[in-house]
Amino acid sequence: MLNHKRSYPNSLKIIWLFLVLAVVTHTIPIHEAKGAAAVQATYYVAPSGSDSNPGTSAQPFATVEKARDVVRTINANMTGDIYVYLKQGDYYVDRTIQFNEQDSGTNGHNVYYKNGDAVGSARLIGGQKVTGWTPYSGNIYKTNVGAGWKFNALYENGRTAWKARYPNKRSSRYTMAQADYLKSENVNGSSTVLQYGSGDLNPTGWDLKEAQVFVWSGGTWNWFTDTVPITGINTTTRQITLREPTRYPLYRNNAGSRYYVQGVLELLDQPGEFYLNSATGDLYYWAINGDINTQTIIAPKVQTLLELKGSAPSNRIANIVFEGLSFEATDFTDWFRHAWIKAGDSGESHAYNIYDREINLPHLRTGAILLQNSRFIMIDKSHFKNLGLNAVYMLFDNDHNTVSRSWFEHIGHSGIFLEGGYPGEGDRNNSHLLTNNKIEYVGETVGNGGGIYVMNSSNNEVSYSEISNSPRYAIAWKTRWEPPASEKYLKDNVFKYLKISNSAQDSGDTAPVYAVGVNTINEYLNVNKVIQVTIDNTYAHPSMTDYAPYGVYMDDKSNAQYFENVEVTNVQNSQRRNNSATGHTEINTSWNNGFDKSKMDYANIGLKSDFPIEYNGNFSDSFENGFTNWSVGNGTPSANSSIKHSGSSSYAINEATDVIYKTLGSSYNRVVSLWFYDDASDSSMQSMARVDNGTWNNSGSWRGLGVDTATSSTHYVYRAGTSKTATNIPRTTGWHELKWDYTSGTQVDLYIDGTLVGSPVGITAFKGIAMGDFWADGQTGSNAFDDVAVQ
Repeated sequence: MLNHKRSYPNSLKIIWLFLVLAVVTHTIPIHEAKGAAAVQATYYVAPSGSDSNPGTSAQPFATVEKARDVVRTINANMTGDIYVYLKQGDYYVDRTIQFNEQDSGTNGHNVYYKNGDAVGSARLIGGQKVTGWTPYSGNIYKTNVGAGWKFNALYENGRTAWKARYPNKRSSRYTMAQADYLKSENVNGSSTVLQYGSGDLNPTGWDLKEAQVFVWSGGTWNWFTDTVPITGINTTTRQITLREPTRYPLYRNNAGSRYYVQGVLELLDQPGEFYLNSATGDLYYWAINGDINTQTIIAPKVQTLLELKGSAPSNRIANIVFEGLSFEATDFTDWFRHAWIKAGDSGESHAYNIYDREINLPHLRTGAILLQNSRFIMIDKSHFKNLGLNAVYMLFDNDHNTVSRSWFEHIGHSGIFLEGGYPGEGDRNNSHLLTNNKIEYVGETVGNGGGIYVMNSSNNEVSYSEISNSPRYAIAWKTRWEPPASEKYLKDNVFKYLKISNSAQDSGDTAPVYAVGVNTINEYLNVNKVIQVTIDNTYAHPSMTDYAPYGVYMDDKSNAQYFENVEVTNVQNSQRRNNSATGHTEINTSWNNGFDKSKMDYANIGLKSDFPIEYNGNFSDSFENGFTNWSVGNGTPSANSSIKHSGSSSYAINEATDVIYKTLGSSYNRVVSLWFYDDASDSSMQSMARVDNGTWNNSGSWRGLGVDTATSSTHYVYRAGTSKTATNIPRTTGWHELKWDYTSGTQVDLYIDGTLVGSPVGITAFKGIAMGDFWADGQTGSNAFDDVAVQ
């Protein structure tokens, strides 16, 4: 029996023990509650702060770098956790913020960089605002950003803009397809010369300094996209010459490749398009939302916001937690191609040089957060949005990292990318936990993008997540098929409780769940598991003429994979395809006869209840793991194991002032419910819950339900503002459901045990939840709260 142990931050009060049993080889989490960790030091950072300040809440630092440098002076022999709180606001990042082994937690303690206000409200932005716009032509405006600043992305009010292109991007039900496209012609076998059709383009007079082609090279193959600068156009032969060779020929076997041209001022003709002349600094843009001077427009400075990199595999960065932060607005690249074209092209010497054809090119091995030579790093409750390449990229030597409870949206390449090393050179990247994440709208600039890539990496868990809207993959585990199975490390990965939808929208010969090269011919050594997974709505854009996408695809020598309780619905091609891949274990899969839907654990597939509501998730808490999801308003919160509505404990009120609260990052029109335990024999008690738009101790914005014996000792009370009203619901000992329904958008409907007791107007949405005894009046009764839910 193999034993694996993961180290997790004490703040989450969990130790995960992963056991790989002879009869059940997927990882099994075991939870163990721990006491609160000691705190050695606390610092604060704010956009309005100063790096000359001492880093207190009243006098915060201005930059993460300053906080990092101060932590370095006290973390060599830690006696408790160190906290750095980033207050709400925008932190503009001009240079990648670098961390190394000097920044690690020590003596079993962690260094935290986390939100100081609502989850996601501290935003690290990889660029600068662009202002100074003047009219240029029609709806196109112009400004100058300074010569030499070259960027390949632009963002307006949290939305992604794109380079001026032809044909124009056309909206369709295939949200991740880059159509419309043209088709190349005639030049068989070339990867650097693309011939356009007669009448397709009129490039006479174009300035080509910024011009590029975006192309699905390979003719009928629609597997990978290239973005390549143009060096010249011959209008007589209608031939475009590219600076770099594409992955596959641009015209292959008498079939053209789908493409469009971008980065030309003359093509700027619709909202959302921009053109940058990096030599002069002139930027041209047609705003999406109307008046350009009222929009927040960001041009990126960096591809990587945080670099977490130890100096060597033997000197790793470790024990750092990044929690509750947002990472936004990073850059793409001027040249993208998947991997080297042939073995040996890297110029490096490896045991199996054929892997050159699978690994990312060196300049593309990055993300908004780049990890290398790392261990026990946690990225939790984070928001990744509008990123040029990958969100989280783990390169080579990394192990036992966690990415959890995070929201990934509008990502250029992929959400999470695990880049293992070359076959035959050691299992360098392994044992990560990727769980409870929402990943959507990936592959916005790279057609072969996906939700999660696992490349020659082992013993990872990908679980309890929702992955949707990609041009190619949702999850993919990949290596090369040529090396023997014993020299590859793509094994013992578990993909479980995943809800997958709307993938493979712009590519072919693929599937949302895809593997390639796991073993080799007649070898069945490396096994990966897919358990409790649903895959829905897999269709490609009509311009895609390769094999239509499947639901599950085991490609070239991906033998011996394990599938249990997997359901594919609404798919363009067949539910499952094997291409030179045999020997699978398939238990209760929808593509086989006898599929039993009752064995699908639909209720637990997808996001878990503790996914942050701030990221549009449903929220629930039964206080099984204490009060980690709450802030303390007054008193010291206590769990009660003898009075509980469900599970093992509730939140018990046992002090004269005893309040917990949760502040949300935005206002919501949703339904909040919780359960309240009342001892009706107590005639001297005040205990209520409130759901409204005020702070927990703001008296004027109350929308509360509970007991106030000064108003009525026999009936439950609701409070609106400062007004308290007795309801017609009599008090009885036991549990009672309290509910706030804000879905009308005009008022809140208040319910006790399913009966409407009031509909006060004036507050139309909520952004906070609080409960307990708010009053220092000595009236502490026997009551408790449990099972809070936001839906």
